[in-house]
Amino acid sequence: MPTICDPTLTVHPVAGHPGQRRVRVDYDVACDPTDPTVGNAIVEHIVIHAVDEHDAAAQPRMTALVDTEQTFVAAVGVQHRVFEQTLHRVDLDVEQDWWSADQGGQPKPIAEWLDHIAAEIALHLGDELTAKATTPVVSGSWGALGHD
Repeated sequence: MPTICDPTLTVHPVAGHPGQRRVRVDYDVACDPTDPTVGNAIVEHIVIHAVDEHDAAAQPRMTALVDTEQTFVAAVGVQHRVFEQTLHRVDLDVEQDWWSADQGGQPKPIAEWLDHIAAEIALHLGDELTAKATTPVVSGSWGALGHD
């Protein structure tokens, strides 16, 4: 069966678009010559979600930030896989921030939690799960008060 190596999740600013961030999942898939998946279509399922580090008064949002599937053909050796998607920076704030209003009724930030996200990678051949991995957690504060 294939092996997932070095899974990583990164978040980058999008040049010219201060409200956007690009999430990127990178990993390698290694297959030896006797692997039964070689030459077959593999379904790659990637889910980027909040991780509760128990460091805030608010619970993180449980809905996935990204839930996507792609297909590739397994090959002998190491294949580098990359998935990218652009999100609004507010979508990356997976914990509810605290706001109040000033005397004019305008929103006034009180606190923004340091948010934590990770990506789950699952590879399937038909209905069979052939490999699974989780990226290390990425922490940042991407919203209105954020300095990522």
